Amino acid sequence: MLVVRVVPVGRARLVGAAVRRRLVPALTGSAPTASILTTPARCNSQLAADAHRRRHKNVITGPDAVALRLHRGHLVVQHPRWPVDDAFFSLAWLRDHCRCRHCYDNSTFQRKTDVRQLSSVGNPLHFNVNSTGTVLEIIWHDGHQSEYSMRWLWENSYVGARHREQRQSRLWQRCLWDGRRTSAEDLTSVVYDSFMTTEEGVRRLMKGFLTHGAAVVTGVAPTPAATQAVVERVGVVQHTMFGGVWEFTADGRHADTAYGRDELLPHTDGTYYSEPPGVQVFHCLAHHGHGGETTLVDGFAALNSLHQADPAAYELLSRVPCAGEYRDPSRRLHMVGDGPVIAHRAGAEPTPDSLLRLRFNPYDRAAARRGEPAEVEAFYGAYGRLTELLWDARRRLRLKLRPGTVILIDNWRVLHGRASFTGRRHMCGAYMARSDVLSRARSVGLLI
Repeated sequence: MLVVRVVPVGRARLVGAAVRRRLVPALTGSAPTASILTTPARCNSQLAADAHRRRHKNVITGPDAVALRLHRGHLVVQHPRWPVDDAFFSLAWLRDHCRCRHCYDNSTFQRKTDVRQLSSVGNPLHFNVNSTGTVLEIIWHDGHQSEYSMRWLWENSYVGARHREQRQSRLWQRCLWDGRRTSAEDLTSVVYDSFMTTEEGVRRLMKGFLTHGAAVVTGVAPTPAATQAVVERVGVVQHTMFGGVWEFTADGRHADTAYGRDELLPHTDGTYYSEPPGVQVFHCLAHHGHGGETTLVDGFAALNSLHQADPAAYELLSRVPCAGEYRDPSRRLHMVGDGPVIAHRAGAEPTPDSLLRLRFNPYDRAAARRGEPAEVEAFYGAYGRLTELLWDARRRLRLKLRPGTVILIDNWRVLHGRASFTGRRHMCGAYMARSDVLSRARSVGLLI
């Protein structure tokens, strides 16, 4: 039975109704009996003032009640299943996130909202929760009607951001490592058949990739076509000046030190691009000779050490640009990419907890044409300090790539190198955009 209690509020200066009800808990699936408490709404300014003064006292009773009120341009929600006392939803944000057919195209997942109108969103005429307790309903000052799933609001708004991060950490956590405590056997390895035929195989590989910055698929046919199939199971091959899925030997075909036999110290690829490739894929198709072991270094672990030992160097490398370049006059190529050595997530504090990308390739550094003269010497000191950490042999994880083994490396985090070798070594590989890989991780439930 639905029980309705009406609380008188005095004079009838009504422009709508504010509704309080016990909500069917959207996050738990249980369904208690709903009781609705309805109060007439005053004019916008009076309503906000009254709601702020009452702070729900003498308005809503009962431990499971959901309370709604206006406060200084926000709709404030008190939800018994949400781990916050007051959830403040900006009225502009709510209007921007209306999902009706006039504001959002659900077939293309694109907005139709005119953002120029969002800076002057007035108080709504009416707001309440629907009879099933699952949907917030708003009638705006211009008569437009919006509906929001309470679950959707929690899962997609800034209100629940911190708690989404906590849920995310329970799915996987980044594991920093170095060669003293980690070996190739610690990297996640998935058999080709499982990877290609089951989503669980993809999920295992992606979880290992996110955790350690590298993961392996075994049992792959030693051909470029099979390698491409592995890549396309995760995302899309990123085409560059080297091609799509490329092959190389020590033939000097390109103006790049990778096309030789000498040792390559750990580095990241593509520092000469505006956005370096997100993932590096390698597959050794054949090797008739000795040496050529792949070396990996966890760049984020080294950056964590740098931040602890020399915060000033860390800060400088997070701010001062260091350009990379690739030149091949025979092909009329001169690529230049610019950006700091250390990049963090947008809007976050520049600390190791918010690391996004490391651009480190001393081989491909361009002429330093930017920066403050007073910081030049300090930059070389900071870059040298980081190089000492990254090239410390104790940090290196070594593995011998053999035909049938494909390795995926996070090029924004993990550096790769190669020992010198003899004989003929036939490799193939590819790049992938980071967005494609993260998209695949979301599809298997690893990113919220």
